[in-house]
Amino acid sequence: MVGGKDPVFPKEGTSMRYASSVVEKVWKIAAKAGYGRYFIDTVTGETTDDHVYVNQFLNIPTIDIVSYDPERHVYKPWHHTHSDNMDIIDPATLKMAGQVVLEVVFEEVNVAQ
Repeated sequence: MVGGKDPVFPKEGTSMRYASSVVEKVWKIAAKAGYGRYFIDTVTGETTDDHVYVNQFLNIPTIDIVSYDPERHVYKPWHHTHSDNMDIIDPATLKMAGQVVLEVVFEEVNVAQ
């Protein structure tokens, strides 16, 4: 859920419960890359999504990066609807999210070596 225009990515509550260290790494790298206005330092309520089960049953620290309006407590209007299609995709948002996640992966690989 990272492809829409003008995203706001707060720290999702379930991710913070199960994998707060991963969340903190991602948000730190996003801020360092100049994306702090999108990856905001606000924790939201918990979301039931596939990452819950990966965390609970496989014990793999997994997070959700999802655009959410923390002031109105709502997802974007197309979230998990038929309107969630290529028409709402913003290449700049995909690039930003992809760069952040890729940097986290590269950092983890470098630490492991």
